[in-house]
Amino acid sequence: MGILYNSLSATTEIAEAAKDLLVKSGLEVPVFEKFEKGTTNYKPILLKVKDAGCDVLLVEGYFPDYVGTIKDAKILNLPVKAYVGAWASARRNSSRTGAGERIHLRHLHLGTGHGPKEAKKEERRS
Repeated sequence: MGILYNSLSATTEIAEAAKDLLVKSGLEVPVFEKFEKGTTNYKPILLKVKDAGCDVLLVEGYFPDYVGTIKDAKILNLPVKAYVGAWASARRNSSRTGAGERIHLRHLHLGTGHGPKEAKKEERRS
């Protein structure tokens, strides 16, 4: 599994907690990469996920990060079986349309909700 995460404190904390849980469960996380707020080109870090042979990608960020990573993963033909985010998930649909496979993104929640006040302040600035 590869984990890519936004550099803001709230998303960094969630990514670190997710990695700890995955490692404690016996799963390997060969790619754990931070990207800066405002990133629009995710291809360099997505290539690390591809080169490591990760079949699951966890992205911890905000809506623009999810859209950008999905767009760039599609351009790179990233061979992941699942795309996961703390507040969103997407999967390849087994049905096909004339345009090819469809990717579904179900947005569950944006933000830290009941997170620390510092994280909420930082989030408002993003």
